[in-house]
Amino acid sequence: MDSDEELVSFQTLEDAQQAIARDRENLIFVGFGVNWCYPAKKNLQNLWAFGEDTNSHKKCNQLKGLRIFLVNQDKCKQYCSQNGMIVGVPTCTIFFKGKQMS
Repeated sequence: MDSDEELVSFQTLEDAQQAIARDRENLIFVGFGVNWCYPAKKNLQNLWAFGEDTNSHKKCNQLKGLRIFLVNQDKCKQYCSQNGMIVGVPTCTIFFKGKQMS
């Protein structure tokens, strides 16, 4: 299967929120998107690939590492609406020490 055809494997919003609340050493990227919209799916695939790239971890030399969560916007529409996200439009939020950086 071509990488463009592969479906994104999602984590839950709750898993991401728990990591944000507890993790004080890692930079946490939370990517929101859907599989049915190609730009959103491709954005999430690229974010996941960035996290797997060991060279990207070296750039964060003051951090222990990088954690990435991919969240399905279809499963958390209320959260997306409350935070100004449009379902189908890829969005990435970054957290460190429990605080949103972007």
